[in-house]
Amino acid sequence: MMSLKVCFVSLLSAGILFNPLTTDRGEAIAIANSSFETPELVDGFPTAFGDWGIDVATIVEAENGIVHLEGERMLRFDSTAPSSFGPGANGLDSGTGQLIDIRSILDSVRDGTAAIELSASFNRVAGDAQTDTNFGVLIRSFTGDPSTFPARWPQWTAQSLEILSADSAPNTWESIATELLLPANTDFVEVAVLGFENISNDAPPFEFDGHYADRVSLTAKGTEVPEPTSILSFLTCLGLGAASSIGKLVAKTQPL
Repeated sequence: MMSLKVCFVSLLSAGILFNPLTTDRGEAIAIANSSFETPELVDGFPTAFGDWGIDVATIVEAENGIVHLEGERMLRFDSTAPSSFGPGANGLDSGTGQLIDIRSILDSVRDGTAAIELSASFNRVAGDAQTDTNFGVLIRSFTGDPSTFPARWPQWTAQSLEILSADSAPNTWESIATELLLPANTDFVEVAVLGFENISNDAPPFEFDGHYADRVSLTAKGTEVPEPTSILSFLTCLGLGAASSIGKLVAKTQPL
């Protein structure tokens, strides 16, 4: 008979126990212009899938001693507000975001088992003591129709943010990622790359010395709970182990 210890170790090593939430499905979710190869206006709130927008940024070729990571272009962070906010608008981060169609994983979203991972790479000029150093990747979930995003922007239902403190070597790109378990009522997602004014809050319109993003990707990770058969296996194993232990105890207490 299998002992309780052997039963527990066997099922644990098989991944049946205590692994309710992580399984990589690796299903890519499309991000339009993910490496910024197609020049487009990056300014203002997007209202449809497939367009970069929000704060002012520019898609550029190699400059300032920095060469794009992928393809022939990259994104340069310029301002911490969209131009529609007026010339005096001045924040502390520049966000370039895109609305994402999640219909390909909607069944998993609705049953609460859909997680997505956003990753991107960043680089900056060496600059000086006043040069900002931080970047970020951000996922936010929303309900409703994407066309209403400008009004819904402050009403996200969940978010996940990861921040990178970048080195000062223009020849190295650094990557970060963040993951979000989507609420079951999610209808669409915003993903964003960010540059932060964490050292010096400069005046617009050009608030960064030379800060860039490239190679943005989004993947459906998925979550799962143990299958009923796995739970049954554990209970059966547990029962057999318990029966074996009780049997041994009874045998030891029987008179000779």
